[in-house]
Amino acid sequence: KFDSSELPSTSAAALRHEQTPNCQDESRVINMSGVDLLRFYVDQLKASMDRRRMIFTESGLLAVIEDRGDMPFDPSEPPPHSLKRQYESQRFDNLLAQDFCKTCPGFDLFEQMEKAIFYRACSLSYCLLDIAWITVEAFKHESENPQVMFTDGSTCTVNDMSYGWEDEEDICANEKKKLVAHSVSASDA
Repeated sequence: KFDSSELPSTSAAALRHEQTPNCQDESRVINMSGVDLLRFYVDQLKASMDRRRMIFTESGLLAVIEDRGDMPFDPSEPPPHSLKRQYESQRFDNLLAQDFCKTCPGFDLFEQMEKAIFYRACSLSYCLLDIAWITVEAFKHESENPQVMFTDGSTCTVNDMSYGWEDEEDICANEKKKLVAHSVSASDA
């Protein structure tokens, strides 16, 4: 069983890094100003949207020929969200979260186990932030029946559970609703 008390502290890892003569792997972004760091992460977000365009849309070639960085999905007729789609897109979300982690200031100073812990701690947050950003970009105006757009461009309704909550091959609609209700109540605790 893993015992986190055996891990060196982040500051200890950074100290070891500083004591190593002629280190070639200095952090890429740790010395950036606040404005430069914000610009760096906005550029990272734009790159991830181009990657999503390449993987999940019919206009993937646009991501190759121009750096658009805008919302890649058409919200006018989105496919319904399903757990099957979610499982398929989750691997890609994890890859983008890994890219994000590797660009975080000081990530390259962590020990291997610290990198793994950091990734696990922020990968879900990264995905949720992407869902929030994509949803806001897709649905700029309030609606009587709001929707959430996921990182693969699929959507589901929020209030009435009428779209994106249909029965699937491996799970019925009622079980999906219970699963989400349980997840929400667990996160509130």
